[in-house]
Amino acid sequence: MKILTTLLYLSFTLILISCGERPADISDAKSYRNKSLSFKYPGNWTVTGDSDFEDFQNLFIETSAEGIVILQAYPLENAQSHEDFAKAFSASTIDSMPIGNIVDSKFEINESTSPNKINETFSIELFSEKIPHIRKYVMKDFPKQRCFLILQITSKDEAKAIKGFELIQSSLKFVN
Repeated sequence: MKILTTLLYLSFTLILISCGERPADISDAKSYRNKSLSFKYPGNWTVTGDSDFEDFQNLFIETSAEGIVILQAYPLENAQSHEDFAKAFSASTIDSMPIGNIVDSKFEINESTSPNKINETFSIELFSEKIPHIRKYVMKDFPKQRCFLILQITSKDEAKAIKGFELIQSSLKFVN
């Protein structure tokens, strides 16, 4: 019975993964604005959470399938460096995985050729299957805020989401 349950769960997981990402619909972009920031995002993506604390803002945007964009903003004087943030964020996800494990994490940090951009490749291992993923970390400074944008998506779907991520990045403004 346990084997059957495991096989059913694995089959369901593989079906979800195989559905795949639809390309980011930037031709029908939506606008988002709260009390301190604004940006545009693809029409087929959804803002699913916005938390504004005294010294920290956290916002989630889900892509059309399993990808996610996370925006975190801090007062400039309290913000970590780009590299420290990326490594701390990665470490926190390892500890908080509800199922599966994050393995094979590697950072590509080359601030001289790609300023303010860091890539992390890793796999999520579930039932001995490894699903390759990528995280793109972008740092954007404003007069009083430092914003980190993170795209996390399966490696095979990166090309379908990158234009949407770039739309958010290029249109992000602090309005406060």
